[in-house]
Amino acid sequence: LAHFADQVQECGLLVGEQVTVADIMLFVVARWGMSLPHGTQNYPRLWDFTQRMALLPATVRAMETEGISMDVPCDGLG
Repeated sequence: LAHFADQVQECGLLVGEQVTVADIMLFVVARWGMSLPHGTQNYPRLWDFTQRMALLPATVRAMETEGISMDVPCDGLG
């Protein structure tokens, strides 16, 4: 996760100023990383990125459709 956190640019994305496929894939990895002992929440730039991506209308729709959230259950993410 530290490697990914270092890749997020000042603008808050991986490449340029518009969301790309790379940003979407990093969001998936960062969400999974939330359940790790030293998870996504421990990397401020990556955590900010993850929270911003989670608020995008397309992300909200996709997560609602899949029945997933940003909450981390005790037994990890499904």
